Amino acid sequence: AGGPRSVSLPLHQRIRGEIEAAILSGSLRAGSRLPTEHELMRQYGCARMTVSKALSALAAAGLIDRRKRAGSFVARPKVHSMVLDVPDLEQEVVQ
Repeated sequence: AGGPRSVSLPLHQRIRGEIEAAILSGSLRAGSRLPTEHELMRQYGCARMTVSKALSALAAAGLIDRRKRAGSFVARPKVHSMVLDVPDLEQEVVQ
């Protein structure tokens, strides 16, 4: 039950935030495979570009590894880079 802030977020940021929260809470563990882009497109009812943008942001933050033809996987934790790359992480998780 996100507040008004989650409604105003662009969809790619909401997707990123939900996956990020699942990783940080431990419900998605290091090495776990994420749903495919097509599965996420169906789940969120959006275009592939939207999903790709969310996954690219997660990869840039060091939270996931994207592998051609294999999919996206939860990366091994890199605590320092996560803190530096996502300064408002607590705000996004708390929603």
